[in-house]
Amino acid sequence: METLGQVVKAVQEQRENEKVMSMVERWEIPSGNGSSIWANKGDVLDNYLEKAISIIREQYMNNLSLKSVADQLYISESYLAKLFKNRMNYTFLELLTLYRMKEAVRLLEQSD
Repeated sequence: METLGQVVKAVQEQRENEKVMSMVERWEIPSGNGSSIWANKGDVLDNYLEKAISIIREQYMNNLSLKSVADQLYISESYLAKLFKNRMNYTFLELLTLYRMKEAVRLLEQSD
């Protein structure tokens, strides 16, 4: 039998997972028609994040690191790390892992 504390923790984890998956689902919004998950396309900070997420989407199956993404954007690792944490409330590695899990689920659902 589960204790009340275990039940509360499970509910909190479920809510957090739903919140994160909702955020990851927003990555599927196409940017070709001008819609984006970013409120202000002119904001340089958001532009870096949008490009970083684009790199994650295109290269998630490779050995991707914060350094490799920062190098592709010509910015420092620490700057990119702060952007992720301050704007997304998740670290680069957390978001990369979530995206990989999302893609794994998608691939499993497509397989017979």
